[in-house]
Amino acid sequence: MNRLDKIISWFSPEAGLRRTRARMIQDVVRENQASRKYEGASMGRRTEGWRTTGSSANAEVINSLDMLRARHRALVRDNPYAASAVRVIAHNMIGGGLTPHFKGVSNQQTQRLESLAVDHLDTTAIDADGMHDLYGLQNLWAKTVAESGSVLVRRRSRRSSDGLPLPFQLQTLEPDFLDRTRDGPLRNGGRIVGGKEYDPLGRLAAFWLYPEHPGEVLRLRGFTSSRVDAANVAHIYRVDRPGQVDGVPWGAPVIIRLRDFDEYEDAQLMRQKIAAAFAVFVVDNEFAPQQMTGPDGVKSDNPLVDKIEPAMIEYIGQGRDVKFAAPPGVDGYSEYSSVNLHAVAAGYGIPFEALAMNYSEVNFSSGRMGWLEFQRNLDAWRLQMMIPMGCQRVAAWFLETAEISGTRTAGASVKWGVPRREMIDPTKEVKAIKDKIRSGQTTISGMLRAEGVDPRRHLEEYRDDMLLLDDLGLTLDSDPRKTTGNGSSVSTSQDTTNETTDPQEDS
Repeated sequence: MNRLDKIISWFSPEAGLRRTRARMIQDVVRENQASRKYEGASMGRRTEGWRTTGSSANAEVINSLDMLRARHRALVRDNPYAASAVRVIAHNMIGGGLTPHFKGVSNQQTQRLESLAVDHLDTTAIDADGMHDLYGLQNLWAKTVAESGSVLVRRRSRRSSDGLPLPFQLQTLEPDFLDRTRDGPLRNGGRIVGGKEYDPLGRLAAFWLYPEHPGEVLRLRGFTSSRVDAANVAHIYRVDRPGQVDGVPWGAPVIIRLRDFDEYEDAQLMRQKIAAAFAVFVVDNEFAPQQMTGPDGVKSDNPLVDKIEPAMIEYIGQGRDVKFAAPPGVDGYSEYSSVNLHAVAAGYGIPFEALAMNYSEVNFSSGRMGWLEFQRNLDAWRLQMMIPMGCQRVAAWFLETAEISGTRTAGASVKWGVPRREMIDPTKEVKAIKDKIRSGQTTISGMLRAEGVDPRRHLEEYRDDMLLLDDLGLTLDSDPRKTTGNGSSVSTSQDTTNETTDPQEDS
């Protein structure tokens, strides 16, 4: 108890008691903070200067998005590893495309929907810019999500007179079109968060979009955003925290690391240039030029030249000395680069080998384990982001527009096939797939969808090939109807089996 406490206690014991009790509680709180059960929550020298906040996902994301996107886009433009990461993510997530497989209540309905999909989705008719089919758009969406954090896909209705198979197209927009200045409560009890409007029940109702990109150099119109119904927009992004309304660039955890590594490589390149320069210093101990005769017999006050040429012989007079520069070498570059790029690859969620295109230290087992882990990431990105947020919205628009255009779609459903995964060891993996089909663990259609193939189209083509072989009178050893796995005839194999079993039957 200090002197002030003693004086207060003398005049008012009750007030002094309250001060003493408060001081004791404060001491206990300090002690608990210093000895928290989790080391990461402790207060001390090791955590000094570590500033953290308890803000929501949107408070963190919305306030940082502009700078994150600008910096990450700059890295993707100029840094080969950032560009490689975005490319690896998109090409492996989408590959040849996430393909729709329709199933109607009848074969006729199924065939009609598949025919419409071929005419509209498999051509540039689906793209409002007229550049990509659906699968090229998917690749563009994946690249934009990885680079900018999210992508907006807007349905654009068209007239029947436009000559499209179905009167709608898809317009791909960067997330910058979202007006994040629109934010706050609404009179109807809803709210707008970062340009996305929600109704009083918390359901997404609309998007507030600019008519042009805010960063466009030539601005033909004002910057007033307009309300677009949520039924006409798909917003694709990776959700990292509950309630998050927009995504962040996937390289956000390694932006500073990539920038530092870029500067480190520039510094190392400069050191290499200095080390490659063959510098010569002439030391004149007489402090005055000496006349000397060169090999050609010509006298000169300063016969030494200022450059070295191949096969040159130069005579140096008495009192002069020549010394060569010894610049520092470049050590530890490979080790540091490897550690740094491994961290960058981990930040993006892709294998180091794919990021750096370096397979020098990979054997079959380690390569297989790395790609299996990467496959899990790809499955999560496809099944939890790209398909539910993007592809299923496109399927709903497709069926809705087809119904309006006169095609019956009631009862129809759509499944999305993923791109084929390249086999590391086809000899073993094909046998494993065949065993799974024979044991009922998977179906032929499921296996074909996993290979990125439409089951109906594939089996119809297979049937046509078998009929063509029969019509031409050809028998291939790959025909399971007529040959066994070892290449012998099925009839010969059956006869051999019967011969071996007949004596047993007789006995």
